Amino acid sequence: MAGLFMRFDLAGLRTIDLNKLIIFMTIYREASVSTTACILGVTQPAISNALSELRVCFCDQLFVRRDGVMRPTKTADTIAQCLLPVLTSLSDLVAQFSPGKYRR
Repeated sequence: MAGLFMRFDLAGLRTIDLNKLIIFMTIYREASVSTTACILGVTQPAISNALSELRVCFCDQLFVRRDGVMRPTKTADTIAQCLLPVLTSLSDLVAQFSPGKYRR
């Protein structure tokens, strides 16, 4: 089992918050910071701050406002393509072990 973890850069993974990745994917899907805030139940400034941190983390603008919507950069498109299956798998894993399904 220890060999499996050798494939991951655990130190690198510790630098990013899973919640920010969810914010990223929601902005990507909704093309709106305000709508993302509403969906996730947080304030618009909180989403803007998270996006600022993501921009620093990925060294890219990620989204640019054009025609009233947030348009992804090429880097954001690449990140989203990689991130979607990971978050889908994680969501499936959590659902599999949710309290309603757990039996002793």
